[in-house]
Amino acid sequence: MNKRLWAVCMVVVSQPLNAALDIEAFGGFTANFIRHDKPFFSETNSASFKEQSLRLGARGQLNKNINATVRAVFAAAGGNSIDLTGVSYETEALLDLWNVEVSNVFDKAFSLTLGQQELSIGDGFLIWDGHSDKAAIWSGQIRSFLGANLSYQQALFGVDMFAVQTRESFIQFDALFTPYQGRSKLYGVNVHSEQEAASWGTGLFYRDDDSALENDTLSLSLRASYNPRALKLLTLAGELVKQTGKTRTVDGMLTNSDVDRDALGGHLDIILNWNDVNYAPYVKMSYIHYSGDNPTTAKNEAFDALFYGWVDWSQWYVGSINSWTLLPNNQQVRLLEFGIFPSYTTRVLIQLLDFDLQYEAVPLAGRQWSKEVDLILDWYPSETLFFG
Repeated sequence: MNKRLWAVCMVVVSQPLNAALDIEAFGGFTANFIRHDKPFFSETNSASFKEQSLRLGARGQLNKNINATVRAVFAAAGGNSIDLTGVSYETEALLDLWNVEVSNVFDKAFSLTLGQQELSIGDGFLIWDGHSDKAAIWSGQIRSFLGANLSYQQALFGVDMFAVQTRESFIQFDALFTPYQGRSKLYGVNVHSEQEAASWGTGLFYRDDDSALENDTLSLSLRASYNPRALKLLTLAGELVKQTGKTRTVDGMLTNSDVDRDALGGHLDIILNWNDVNYAPYVKMSYIHYSGDNPTTAKNEAFDALFYGWVDWSQWYVGSINSWTLLPNNQQVRLLEFGIFPSYTTRVLIQLLDFDLQYEAVPLAGRQWSKEVDLILDWYPSETLFFG
């Protein structure tokens, strides 16, 4: 049997410090307790660890056009997770946010953020996390890039242009059995529009990787969400990502020369919300596709997930057990989710997941991977407290 017991606690506080300078303190505490038996579907591997991170920061308005933010993170992981994440004991203290935001640049619709900052695009399918830290393994991950982000926002239309770099080396598992570490630079342009019934966005992103994998990936993303006025309980959403570029992996093995990447990924969601009914039930049906490397070609068709992070359950670490065992490539996932809100502060989810591989991982083993059922309980007793 594969099982994991997981409890999460998060507290966030916000308090004005000095009205004259308009400085506000903010922070939060997150704790994770995980027990996971047989995470690789074997009789020997298991993991049990606890992790905690404390965030303390302040933001202030230096003048009417300049805001500054600084935040420190203290993180620690302990226990035995060597089979799961490669971490047994790790502690760290760092400044994960320190930036200045200048508004009214060129025009009132422009703003420029310089320094260490969090960056998210759309629903986080490609870009949500700049760095997965060893001492912040799961939902306590450190999400920040170092660089510049110029944003234009006018009414319902916006454009983001950025050039950033990961804070330090992070682990990639594109090659079988061996993790590789390196920093990455990320350049991108994101055009988006949000309206009451519909939203859309398109982005062009280029990752320059300095690890041995040399994952220099160009991604074109098209995404949209639509809520028809005639049927307000229905929401249709999706994202399609086409990738080209160069890499030094093929068939899961590191090579000495560049290989062309030709990958495809995306998701399609159908959501039904009955917000006016008791408990506000909803149903979500999703298909998620991460292309795999075709062993019969000289190219690498494996999807590069770039800087995705933990956004919500099965988005985009898909599943509870399988999210630890399958990389975000060579996957075809069908998700059926039922959710209710027994009260204003609680949520209950049941997720049914069916995993297939696009290409066999082991000859003659077939493409069917597994099926998974997850029961999830979330409790938000206040705006500053979360248990999951």
